[in-house]
Amino acid sequence: GSLSALCMDVRAVGYDAIVDLHHNARSGAIALRSGARLRTAYRKRSFSDTLRVRFLRGTFRADRRLVDRYLDALRPLGIDAPYRRPVFHLPAGAREAGRDRVSALGLKAGAYAVLVPGAMWPTKRWPAERFSEVARRIARELGLTPLLLGSARERVLCEEIASGAGDGVVLAGET
Repeated sequence: GSLSALCMDVRAVGYDAIVDLHHNARSGAIALRSGARLRTAYRKRSFSDTLRVRFLRGTFRADRRLVDRYLDALRPLGIDAPYRRPVFHLPAGAREAGRDRVSALGLKAGAYAVLVPGAMWPTKRWPAERFSEVARRIARELGLTPLLLGSARERVLCEEIASGAGDGVVLAGET
């Protein structure tokens, strides 16, 4: 549907607060038209960083972790939430299935490093040659095998990285 219809749907719910974690024109319009009395957004980057990234295709270098910037967006609502390391809960048998898969690849438990180089947007993707260098150093300096994971459409990217590194196991599209 249209942006206008979405804004009407959001307004109809009657939210008290909106936290905009995209902080772009579309999400800003939705927040503004929501009718919520409290609206906040995370500080994505400075205006000069935005210009450099958008027009000069420069690399954005955040001064803080994304999760910390997201948590900062909650402060105007009176929420001071400290960062907590996430805990992953795996279904029964998942850990053993993972160990079996690693063993089938001929790797020892803990003797690998996982790289996930894909991103939805090319501007958010680190260059393949840089991932290759990281994979090469992981193998050479740490003695670990790089495992490259991603979607099926990222398989070619992962193969390029493994080839450039001279080492690595590509599991993109299989995981």
